[in-house]
Amino acid sequence: MADLSTIHTDVKAAIARGTAWDSQIPGWVRRAARWIERNNDLPYMKIYASFAIDADAPEPRLITLPTELKSFGDDGFVRIVNADGTFSYLSNLAPQTQKEILVEPPQFFWLSGHNEIWLNSTPEEDLSCEIYYVRYSTWPTLDTATHWLIDNAEDLLIAQTMVMMAPSLRDISVLQLWKGLRDEALATVVRSGTDMQYTNAPETMHYGTT
Repeated sequence: MADLSTIHTDVKAAIARGTAWDSQIPGWVRRAARWIERNNDLPYMKIYASFAIDADAPEPRLITLPTELKSFGDDGFVRIVNADGTFSYLSNLAPQTQKEILVEPPQFFWLSGHNEIWLNSTPEEDLSCEIYYVRYSTWPTLDTATHWLIDNAEDLLIAQTMVMMAPSLRDISVLQLWKGLRDEALATVVRSGTDMQYTNAPETMHYGTT
């Protein structure tokens, strides 16, 4: 199975210019992975998590996510699991429209920074909640490390790396060749997304405060 060092070696082979670019390859591969995640909501980036809100916490209105939130995508949500098993979905609210903070079950939320969600009201009692959102992954640094893109989309990762390096290589033919390969690889990854969308294992999120 491929690991990060395999990707670096394959990119070096694609450049075919000896060792001149060795020190820069890891940075370009990392930026290529970030480009892929910025422009696509791939299934491995979609996280379902359950968490509890402690009404007696110092700041019970604050939900701190364990990973960096990108967006809620097309099907994301924050919801309260009611005692009878039904759900109460919270709606996104612009914080400047908040006029006062009431003590009642929350109905709205807004985002703060890259991993914080604020509720519009203070819960009267402890709440069980669930969230489904799109997050950025943490790119590995060890040569032996792996990642979903390395395991399942080597061709896409290498091609996007070459596309991004092309201006520095000063070879327009490199850009044209690898952009076509990138677009083809990306299309196959996106097409396969529906099949694997719900294969992520649920993770437990810890509720935190500032």
